[in-house]
Amino acid sequence: MVAFGRFLEVDYSTGLLIGMVIVFMYSVMGGMKGITYTQIAQYCVLILAYTIPAIFISLNLTGNPFPQLGLGSTMAGTDQYLLDRLDQVVTELGFVEYTTAVRGSTLNMFAYTMSLMIGTAGLPHVIIRFFTVPKVRDARASAGWALFFIAILYTSAPAVAAMARLNLMDTVNLPNGDNLAYDQRPDWFKNWEKTGLLGFDDKNGDQKFSTRRIPPPTSYALTAILLSWPIPKSPNCLTG
Repeated sequence: MVAFGRFLEVDYSTGLLIGMVIVFMYSVMGGMKGITYTQIAQYCVLILAYTIPAIFISLNLTGNPFPQLGLGSTMAGTDQYLLDRLDQVVTELGFVEYTTAVRGSTLNMFAYTMSLMIGTAGLPHVIIRFFTVPKVRDARASAGWALFFIAILYTSAPAVAAMARLNLMDTVNLPNGDNLAYDQRPDWFKNWEKTGLLGFDDKNGDQKFSTRRIPPPTSYALTAILLSWPIPKSPNCLTG
């Protein structure tokens, strides 16, 4: 729904209502066949909209077209690894190291992983395949392909999260260590401000961006990933 808000340049609540209406319409009017074709369309859009920008951002930062491999590669034109660079940036800004920060205990992470696995197995993209094919063999093949592409998404997610955060930090912090002035903010920041999903709160009155010792907002993770597409100076068609 954040994507709806950004695409239509409306606030989050309006984007949520628009998404609910669209889902209700195709579910009620299309029936099982309509839902199946809608799932196929969502499948294609999700894969393309996520993996193609992930490839570009990996190429931009590391020169490696595979995000999964780019996460462990060196920065383009340097001998410094991407994760080492990210750790350096976030610690200089007053945060804990990205690679050593752990949310909760090992048991907590195990519970997260199990929830992700069980939730994936119960996704409608997978379950619906067993009701729309004539044979059990077709259902198995369809579900297998679904899980294959979902695995691509899941393995790309850690790379996209790290690269998006590094991109965002490098964009609002100048190479000399100074903070970017608000009047010099890039166009992508201005566009996101229109949706109300991103804003500038000048705590110290210096009219500059400052991420030092300021905890990220609750929506940081999702917003940072969406922000990553216009930041790497990708083609306009890709950003769109």
